[in-house]
Amino acid sequence: MLCEKFGKREAAVRVVKIINGKRSQAMLCEECARQVSSAPLNVNFDKNSNSAFPANIASNLLGGILDGISKDSKIEVICKNCGLKYSEYKNTGKLGCSECYESFSDLLILDIKESQQSIEHVGKIPVRAEGQVFRIKQIKKLKEELQKAILEEEYEKAAILRDKILAYESEKESE
Repeated sequence: MLCEKFGKREAAVRVVKIINGKRSQAMLCEECARQVSSAPLNVNFDKNSNSAFPANIASNLLGGILDGISKDSKIEVICKNCGLKYSEYKNTGKLGCSECYESFSDLLILDIKESQQSIEHVGKIPVRAEGQVFRIKQIKKLKEELQKAILEEEYEKAAILRDKILAYESEKESE
């Protein structure tokens, strides 16, 4: 049988690939098989060669298989409530239910960071809301600093931060 890729040399290797549950098979010559396979094809049965020993053959074959698994395989996350698969969400861009946010939370955060460089909104803010958004961000920042100051037992600094927080919150309430 001739190589199915170019039909010039004798087919020596059957290459089977399973991608997303779809199986494809081809009979290839050794050279074409080396080009398409991630597994090393350097098994040599020469008596003088070290690769003829069963341990080396097994490690070559298993090493290639394990490399393929670590690169290509992905664990599928499924929502417990509606049964939506993460891969389906990636295709449609739509979540199935409110539980999907919890099921895919880590993956969604990675997607948001990848597309927006941040998990917080960094785009434009309506002019009428700029002051309010600024105050909310300042209060959040000051509360984080307050917690840090308390943990570090810097009570004078904590008191100043507390007063600033109260001032921002009173501005917010007066609107």
